[in-house]
Amino acid sequence: MAIQNPWLSPLERGYQQIKQKLVDKLLALKDKEGNTLITDNTEGNILVLILSLFSGIAEVIHVYIDNVARETFLTSARRYDSVVKHGRLVDYHPKAAIAALCDVVFTRSITDSINPLTIPQGLTLNDDNGNTWMALTRVTMPANTSQVTVPFIQHQLITNGISTTVGKDEKGNLKASLSGIQSGYEHLSSNDVKVGGVAYSEVETFAYSKPTDTHFIIESNSAGGLDMVFGDGVFGKKPLVGQSVTGNIYITQGARGNISPAAITGTYEGCSYSNLSGGGGSDYEDFETLKKRIPLSVKTLGVAITKQDYIDLTQQIPEVSQAALEYICGRKLNIYISAMGGGQPSGLTSKVLNYLRLRSPMNTWLKVYFAEQSKMVLKVDVVGKPSYKSDDIRNSIVSALSKAYPIDGPIGGKVRLSDIYALIDNQPPVDYLHIKTFYVMPWPKVIFGNAQLTVNDFNIKSTNGQAKYLVEFITGSQFRILPQDNITTFSSNQEASYQQFEGTLGQSLNVNYPNGFDFDIQLGGKGFHGGYKYEFTVADTNSDYEQAGFNIPVFDVNNLTLNITETT
Repeated sequence: MAIQNPWLSPLERGYQQIKQKLVDKLLALKDKEGNTLITDNTEGNILVLILSLFSGIAEVIHVYIDNVARETFLTSARRYDSVVKHGRLVDYHPKAAIAALCDVVFTRSITDSINPLTIPQGLTLNDDNGNTWMALTRVTMPANTSQVTVPFIQHQLITNGISTTVGKDEKGNLKASLSGIQSGYEHLSSNDVKVGGVAYSEVETFAYSKPTDTHFIIESNSAGGLDMVFGDGVFGKKPLVGQSVTGNIYITQGARGNISPAAITGTYEGCSYSNLSGGGGSDYEDFETLKKRIPLSVKTLGVAITKQDYIDLTQQIPEVSQAALEYICGRKLNIYISAMGGGQPSGLTSKVLNYLRLRSPMNTWLKVYFAEQSKMVLKVDVVGKPSYKSDDIRNSIVSALSKAYPIDGPIGGKVRLSDIYALIDNQPPVDYLHIKTFYVMPWPKVIFGNAQLTVNDFNIKSTNGQAKYLVEFITGSQFRILPQDNITTFSSNQEASYQQFEGTLGQSLNVNYPNGFDFDIQLGGKGFHGGYKYEFTVADTNSDYEQAGFNIPVFDVNNLTLNITETT
């Protein structure tokens, strides 16, 4: 039976509510003859003063009770340490910062390519933000070769960066504090970390550790730093208190390593080098990330059974921002991902594929692709409000569109023309507007092949409804475009035939048909072979973008044309 309080209701928890209720009860007290015992309810009455004191204390106690109750549940928790503790209940530990990856292209002239050139593993380069990048592997440029691509990772080796001892916390857990290492921590070199002279390696959980396994876990502490947590002798080997802990450490800038192309430039041994876009870097899991990933870990239990399991498991990988699934048939699935901070870092698709294969049934056929960005094309006439300059109007519009349609937005998102109207119209400097042209560059879906085709440039001249097109590669760089929707021409003998247009990667191609479809397109990408096939759809301009596939519609300021009229 629930305990009932006749004096207060659960909703009467504020100072004034509690005090008024107590005073009313006090004034209602009567003797045996029914006479009112207390008639004075002024602040000068000592009883009222005492009730005021207790009311204040009760309000404070209620605040503490509410705070404790709120932090008891993951969904309502507001403290980072509370969320971390909720994660520990289900054996989830906050992921450390992840280093960004990028490809660096080394180029030399033909005259300098007589001899082979080796790019050593561990070669360090700096980007224009001062971040240090290291070559992941040793790559040799053969003789008579002018170009090679080398994968790099954004971190810096700190030799002897760990020097501490094993200690105990208040609960008796064996830990070693990593003083001075906080959000910039990425990972420890397993071969170099030693406890009492014995090599230890990092794991995500002790669930699979035997009593003799020299393992440790990294977790955050209440001070915002990091601790090495050791086993208890049942799950993981138990070290002795006071044993030395030494080792090397890699420091990364996390999300700040998600750089744009040409952020790493210079020369090396007669070669010029420049990077492609870098991505996949992420900071130590923050409050919102933990609240999202902890339930996913419980929901899936580390096993992919349903379609949603594949999405949930993929989104638990720190380098992954978004994930989407394409069901083909049976156990045949395609996974599309976007990296933290954008870009297409080397090895991320392979990492996701290997991660899912370990957690899916043996008869599952999986492929992992990057979700490509589909850029919006906008031409807008804008009239500003009085006193606003054109630069202010433009900056306000560009900022709003960039936030609404970012590079790491949802995969398969649709874009409504009315939303763009409302977004621009709601900007303080804008009086009214007219969108002259709006469309989203098409997204080529893979029909056959293991490389993603991209649309680098696309310009619509005329359309007539919508039409689907097939891209078929003849060689690694040559392709043909054919219609899929009964767009035909007629030969001299009036026999219907499909017209095809042949093009080359990186070069603009005009595609036009007599029924009103006329557009310029430039395709890009790498890793293609003859026989690879893709399809894309062209739709009318100035209509909602409903052809969203496994792509990310993004705003690109380079594809925005603003005709601004100032009002004086």
